[in-house]
Parts: sequence; structure tokens; C-alpha cells
Amino acid sequence: MKTLTYKFRKNMSIECHRAKKRWQLYLMLVIPFSLVLIFSYMPMFGIQIAFRDFKAARGIWGSDWVGLLHFKTFFKSFYFNRVVTNTLIISLYSLMANFPLQIIFALLLNIVTKEKFKKIVQTITYMPHFISTVVIVGILFQFFNNVTGVY
Repeated sequence: MKTLTYKFRKNMSIECHRAKKRWQLYLMLVIPFSLVLIFSYMPMFGIQIAFRDFKAARGIWGSDWVGLLHFKTFFKSFYFNRVVTNTLIISLYSLMANFPLQIIFALLLNIVTKEKFKKIVQTITYMPHFISTVVIVGILFQFFNNVTGVY
């Protein structure tokens, strides 16, 4: 039976040797880790505004630290119960109205025989999920403009 032996430099451990051997894998991880850093961890500095008595002239770091004062004030306010109740009611109504409509729309779209029309309708209905609402409204305003629009 043969035993596997590695040729090492005197000061290189097994882990360093494996890491050096698989450098391409670590290089592939640079982009995902940088995206997580930019879009998940960097915004956490902005969250500090909720815990500070923010003054725009003094900036985030120059404003006084108040801790949970703003949260305590909101939870004790008269509007807290109303805001939570309204949010839950609107979410429930939205769920009850939208869910059946989405199923019905998908079934009706499945019946359509013209593939080109079907693809156009699918693109238009999925567009708001990928493009900002402001951009879509701007496109619609340009599209339906009285002077330069299509209609």
C-alpha cells in the first residue's frame, strides 16, 4: 500500500499548500464577498441614524447618541396601535385581493395561443419586479405623451 506524501517547503503548512493550490476558487469568491460587504454591511453604518439625534448639519458622526429614545417615543405614542393595525389590515386585504387575481391572470395567460402576445404580456407584467416604479411611470408618461407619445 502506498502512502501519499506531499512535498512541502520547510515553513509551509498543509493548509497553506492547499490554499495555494486552489487559488482560483478563492479568486471566484472575491466578487460575492465584496457584494455582501457593499450591500449588506456598509448600509449598517446608516442604521446609526435611528439611534442618534440626527442633525444634517452635523452629519451622522457628529450627532448626539440617544440610544433607543426614538423607539421608546414611537412605541408609547398614540399612533403606534393605529399604525400597526392599519399595516396588518392593508397587508391582509392586499393578500386576499392579489393572490386570486394572480392565479386567474396566470390561467388566462396560459390559454392565450399567440406566443408573441403572450411573451409581451409576460414581460410587461414582470417588469415592475425588476425595474423601479419611478422608471416605469416615466416610461408610461413618455409613451402616452400627447405631443411625442405613441398614443
